[in-house]
Amino acid sequence: MPGHQGRVAAVAELWDHALASAGADRTIRFWDLQTRREAHCIPDAHENAVHSLERCALREEIATAAQGEDRVKIWRASGPYDPDEEEGARLVGELTGHAEAVTTVKWCEWRELWVTASNDRTFRLWCPRALETTRCLKFRGDSITAMALDASNGKVLAAMTDRKVRVFDLARMEGRKDKHGNWIDDGVKGDDELDDGEGDQDAEGEKKATEAEEDAPAAPEGKEQSKVEEPPAPRVPNFAGARVDDDAEADHIFCGHVNLIRAIVCAPGKEQYMTAGCDGDVRVWLAPNNPNRTSSNVAPPTGDSGAVEPGSNPGVEEDSTNGGVGEFERKNPLVVPRSIRAPDPAAKMIARQLEERERMEAEEAERVARATEERREREMSTRVGRMLCGLHDELMGRGGEVEPGKEKVRAGGR
Repeated sequence: MPGHQGRVAAVAELWDHALASAGADRTIRFWDLQTRREAHCIPDAHENAVHSLERCALREEIATAAQGEDRVKIWRASGPYDPDEEEGARLVGELTGHAEAVTTVKWCEWRELWVTASNDRTFRLWCPRALETTRCLKFRGDSITAMALDASNGKVLAAMTDRKVRVFDLARMEGRKDKHGNWIDDGVKGDDELDDGEGDQDAEGEKKATEAEEDAPAAPEGKEQSKVEEPPAPRVPNFAGARVDDDAEADHIFCGHVNLIRAIVCAPGKEQYMTAGCDGDVRVWLAPNNPNRTSSNVAPPTGDSGAVEPGSNPGVEEDSTNGGVGEFERKNPLVVPRSIRAPDPAAKMIARQLEERERMEAEEAERVARATEERREREMSTRVGRMLCGLHDELMGRGGEVEPGKEKVRAGGR
């Protein structure tokens, strides 16, 4: 399906028999798979080349991010397009707030929010209706090259330029869990609990209010007693020009690639993650809920007393590797298929031609050397020939290497 004027960097499936694509020509193109023709095009969607495209099926929208741009654009993508209509796709809004270029954007289906990552080393969670940031979290590491969401485990997977994949808990990123993984009570309780404890809570609350009023000092006449409010929770200082709410701590770290990771895929049915990198490898990792995960794979290092050693991070699978080879790869070495090990026919033909050429050159050099030796033997068989050979050797500077028979011939000749 030709149409783009440059490299295609992102493709997303829309409704039935429809695709959306974006790339280096700064356009977003919509394709009809039944006719295999372009149905609609948004020219100059960004100022730079587009590298990310994500679909939100719930709101019938798509989000795009471009190189060097610190914002994400949200576009309407609600149905098949008529090429004669200009309202087929339009800009809905922008997600602005990152201090540096956005590297990736993903839609979280089970929490109904946008997740973005940027070169300012922060994650941002966005409300799709207000297009505003709900949480901003800074992460440790370098820029993110690929990101994926695991709905079955509620995880965010991010591959960074240090060639490692970090797994984050989205509930912790939203603030619904504490740093130990415990759920935080948000104050919302069931109807049964409210009905059963409503009278007790009201009575207890009135009692506490009465005691507080009795203990409080009386205010001077003509003045109202001021209320003492609790100070707000301290915020994390500004980071890269943006105010952050918390730190994003990784639950697991997968390492093994020796070059940049460009794609991450989650396989919910197998509880596995798959990564592909510029090193030419596709690696398979076990998800947190995979039954094949043993305690030796996830247990943190412990001392003699069984306590976690200082400086260790429980659940992190960043093994001490030799040359980038992790524990999983050592236990499950890669086996190259025979079809890949077989030499390429073209390369085999070229190698055969080179061998044939080298053999012919060696035979030619041997033939020339043999002919030269035979000619010299014929010349040395006569008295005049031996004199001429001796004279030739003297002229060529090989007089000191003349054979004793030649000296006798020269002496007799003089």
